[in-house]
Amino acid sequence: MSTRFILCVIVIFLHLVEIYAQRNGCSLTFPIKDDRNEPIILKHHGKKYDLFIPEEGKIHLKSGESVSLFCPYTRNVLKQSNNNFTEAICMNKETLKVHNIQYPFNQLQCSAPAKGSIAFTNTRCGNNRGKIINIGYKIPDNNNWITLIEVCYDSNEGNALYSQHVLYGEAIKYASSQKYRPSFQENGVIGNLTANSAYKQTNQKKVLVQLLGSESLANKYLNKTSFLTRGHLAPDADFLFAGLQFTTYFFINTCPQWEAVNGGNWLGVESMVRKVAESYQKPLRIITGSHGVLSLPDINNNLQNIFLDTRGILPVPKFLWKIIYLESTKEGIALVSLNDPFIKKISNEHILCPDVCNEYGWISKKWKNIAKGYMYCCDIRILQKTVKTIPSLNIRSILRKI
Repeated sequence: MSTRFILCVIVIFLHLVEIYAQRNGCSLTFPIKDDRNEPIILKHHGKKYDLFIPEEGKIHLKSGESVSLFCPYTRNVLKQSNNNFTEAICMNKETLKVHNIQYPFNQLQCSAPAKGSIAFTNTRCGNNRGKIINIGYKIPDNNNWITLIEVCYDSNEGNALYSQHVLYGEAIKYASSQKYRPSFQENGVIGNLTANSAYKQTNQKKVLVQLLGSESLANKYLNKTSFLTRGHLAPDADFLFAGLQFTTYFFINTCPQWEAVNGGNWLGVESMVRKVAESYQKPLRIITGSHGVLSLPDINNNLQNIFLDTRGILPVPKFLWKIIYLESTKEGIALVSLNDPFIKKISNEHILCPDVCNEYGWISKKWKNIAKGYMYCCDIRILQKTVKTIPSLNIRSILRKI
């Protein structure tokens, strides 16, 4: 009997064992019916942990393979173990074993919704204006940190220059549709700023009256239908699991955005980007940031920069931008939004680059509606010449919408 024949038999046998293990392993389906208190599901290689990314809405495990169920946040634990970090072992189908007791996967729940935390760094960013603050998860009893969102934060002005994250186009179709939304956390916000109070409409009115010198003029911009909202930079719906979506709710991941813009064309752009990611079926790197400070005419018709704090912090940006970057091909495009629904006409000061939307298939007729947030598209390499806070990217060509 030849050595080659024996090797072929061994390979075939191992392949059959692999198929048998997969068939008799576990297949965890997402999203589950009620995922408000779903744990964060982690895979590990030795002491290294990372997020599981489902394949076609399922996480596949071999029989006996273990996963870690994590319930981050204060006094949050997995109900079945009374611990916030628990190992679960695949038994079969959707059954996992925790502390020698078998449970259907959808019954393994945290005592409260999972939420993340922040980690400060000394890494400079945004043309040296800010420092990186990571939003994510600290693994208990381990030096591991899992970053979900990287924020470039300017602590002098209380301003998020940009946030960046990964949008998994191959899995976004199966993302959670959980309706629960947590309160925004102030962790990381500069110490002398209470962001929650700054965003209250009573404060917005008070500050705008002071800046413009007129209550009636402030009423033109602030009323029941027109106000500044906490505009997500990295949006919750870009993330797969409920707990990951909840972790986007930090003030450092927001900037003041007019409600008409946030709920108008900007909302449409976020939805479009997810559809493009799904079309490509690949991970996209999404970088979203702010630029400039919005100015409005005061009672003497002099332009005044607008902030949510009279000390000149928490600026209302004039522009928001979103970069969609396909790292595997080095293609990318930037979408720019004018955060000023009050102007009557677009002029040169509102255009940061030549518009390439039509040329690359990104055009939408709605985008030219100023009242909903005027939008256009930029070659990232050109936009970087004006918006110096954009991080360095290796761009070979402009990303086409498919």
